[in-house]
Amino acid sequence: GKSGPIANGWRAVLVFHKGDEKYLQKVYGMVNSATSKNVCFVCQATTDGGSPNLYTHHGPSAPHRQTMFSTADFIRFGCRDNPFIRYPGFHVTMICGDWLHVMDLAVVPDACGSALLELSENSVVWPGSTQDERLQHAYTCFVAECKASNVRAQPIYVPSMHAVPAHGDAFPSIAQKHLNGAEAFILAKWLMGVTLRVAHANPGDRHAALRAAVFCNLVHMREAISIEKHGNRFVTLSEPNLRKLQQANFLFHAALNSLASEAIAARQLLWKLRPKLHKLQSCNRKSQPLKRMALIKYV
Repeated sequence: GKSGPIANGWRAVLVFHKGDEKYLQKVYGMVNSATSKNVCFVCQATTDGGSPNLYTHHGPSAPHRQTMFSTADFIRFGCRDNPFIRYPGFHVTMICGDWLHVMDLAVVPDACGSALLELSENSVVWPGSTQDERLQHAYTCFVAECKASNVRAQPIYVPSMHAVPAHGDAFPSIAQKHLNGAEAFILAKWLMGVTLRVAHANPGDRHAALRAAVFCNLVHMREAISIEKHGNRFVTLSEPNLRKLQQANFLFHAALNSLASEAIAARQLLWKLRPKLHKLQSCNRKSQPLKRMALIKYV
């Protein structure tokens, strides 16, 4: 490619600033974080259950969508002084969470942990006299799926239902050290097939249908953002994939919220809702063709 200044000493164009939450928190000096009352960098989404801006609300009509920071508001109230906001042309919509950390290493492991525990409660899906044996059989099936896709599977441990404490924040999940991005996608696709078969075998089971909807739409979102699909290039999405992403995101949140409500009513630590889900919505809003650029000059 070409080297040297592109125009009057400018050497680079910033169009997208993507990173995991800790990185963005550090480089921008963000005021809000996942552990603060307001959980979003760029809007007023909150953990306050009495607020209309509760972060679990989703979709275009979610109240917190009306509280998005302008660039001026973000610079004044959302972050501390940093070099990035000084680039000519900087805009707050350039900041975006990384799909790998938001979806593959957080949202997918949480959903998979709950699904694996539910599906292994009895021997309908996987054989075994105990839940641990059934989970081991499930892992064997997952490894076979990974091999078929030329992905190396790491050992995964999901505690059986009786091992989950009755109190405290002990929702099932799969740790990042046991699951990389490629494995997470295979796991979601595999569980999509499993949950669809269970839902098909139980046509009147609303819970089974919701569980299948979670994994169908996780997979649809992941497919939509693939660079190889339907003309996606670099950090932009084709219009068909943008629509697919937004639709799948809405349906995923609707299904997950319903499952979480059922779990709360049954006093079960399953189908966790956490601020990372709001980050997924932010990624969804910003994964579209970019119209803004900022210039970077080296002197």
